[in-house]
Amino acid sequence: MKKVSKSLFIVSLIVLLNIEFSIAQEKAKETPPTKIVLLPQEGKIESGSKESPVPIVIKKESQPTTVILIRHAEKLDDRSQDPPLSDEGIERAQRLALLLSNLTIDHIFSTPFKRTSQTVEELARMNDLEIENYEPKDLRQLPFDFYDKYAGKTIVMSGHSNTTPFVVNSLIGERKFPPQLDEDDYNDIFIITGTELGKGNLIHINY
Repeated sequence: MKKVSKSLFIVSLIVLLNIEFSIAQEKAKETPPTKIVLLPQEGKIESGSKESPVPIVIKKESQPTTVILIRHAEKLDDRSQDPPLSDEGIERAQRLALLLSNLTIDHIFSTPFKRTSQTVEELARMNDLEIENYEPKDLRQLPFDFYDKYAGKTIVMSGHSNTTPFVVNSLIGERKFPPQLDEDDYNDIFIITGTELGKGNLIHINY
């Protein structure tokens, strides 16, 4: 009975996640497209001459970028500097892969530690992707890259209790979450969809 209840819970979460994900993407599409207008430089070209260009309008039809952020699952308390996931953590990682199974993932990022990479290993396998490593020192640049290098993509980022909140806050443009998650808090999924840094739409669920 307990297994049935857990299965129903996971199915319900998948349905809810897909509904909210679709709503967030539609909201992100409502953001007005970026327009770049290039005008003649004053004093360089006489107005009305053949060389005077018509103002060029470049419309950048921004596709929403979706960033899914998680903290690594439960780790083994083996007193090592790089502990792997515990049995409970492995189970949570499998649950995460199932929850996100209906989404097309384009990139999966993880810090170079066993606990973070193992959390997204199954998800990477399901999407036939390589896990791309990033260093915690890259955190200040990564949010910019999401809307530049990876515009319109869906990205999963596996991090830590003291890195995930920073990225979430950067993407939504407010200090909504404290600098560090609770030590025993492993069940958050933060989904941010948007076209511009600091203006993302947030979905926050537990799994």
